[in-house]
Amino acid sequence: AAAGDGHHGPGYRAIYSNSADGGVTWSPELPVSDESLPVEFATLQPLADGRLLAAWLDRRSRTRMALYARVLDGRPGPGPDTLVDDSVCDCCQLSFVPAAEGGALLAYRGRTSDEVRDIQLARFDGRNWSRQGALHADGWKIAGCPVNGPQLAAARDSVGAAWFTAADNQARVLARRSDDGGRTFGPVTRVDL
Repeated sequence: AAAGDGHHGPGYRAIYSNSADGGVTWSPELPVSDESLPVEFATLQPLADGRLLAAWLDRRSRTRMALYARVLDGRPGPGPDTLVDDSVCDCCQLSFVPAAEGGALLAYRGRTSDEVRDIQLARFDGRNWSRQGALHADGWKIAGCPVNGPQLAAARDSVGAAWFTAADNQARVLARRSDDGGRTFGPVTRVDL
């Protein structure tokens, strides 16, 4: 829904509704963030305890795009929104998978002060966020948004990650696999050949 001062034209905001009866009835619509209107690329992840986790791109500081998250409980009221990363790529989608301990693993395209835009990982343990760092140090320096983010998939402790990079002027799709819930990953494999 359009509103506020966002990245795309007049901006975006994200709303959600939940159902406790398999989709027969739905709660009233509520904003994903009560603290910021320009919410973009929102993504959701159900948590093992029944709560819903949201993460999104947010330009509330009006300088760089940042990554925020919040547990959605179906009640209106202030946040709390949690700042996960204060500098991320402007328009690349996010990807969540559930974590074995009941939390979630999030992948997103980061952005350094010198415009390196490699894929980053952050973990939510059910209460707090921690940043794990780069999925791989591609070193893709680009002074613009490539408009493509990572994709995660998980089955129990196995997590797969795939992403696009054009570091060193070589366009390619790379993948890595983890057997410990995304805490560590094996070798990088090129999958677009």
